[in-house]
Amino acid sequence: MWSLSTDLRSNRLRLFLRHLSTSSDMLVAPPEVIASWPEPNYVNPEHQGPHLTIIVISCFTISTAVVALRTYVRVKIKKNAGWDDWLMLSTLV
Repeated sequence: MWSLSTDLRSNRLRLFLRHLSTSSDMLVAPPEVIASWPEPNYVNPEHQGPHLTIIVISCFTISTAVVALRTYVRVKIKKNAGWDDWLMLSTLV
């Protein structure tokens, strides 16, 4: 029974991937959509403000807090820090 359900799942996945590789509907926008786009402005482009900077700083602050709390719990409270904790600290830096 397990092999039958696995075969059905893998067959569905194979069909889905084949559909994605042969479907060209999403690869190129239709000409009427391209015609509705505004002309590019390379001289004085639109500026979205500091949105990206705010998002990056927010994500970095949250991830630093999570890693700091996890490291504190694993090192001070559980006294059992593993390799994954040190890997998280090294990737944060």
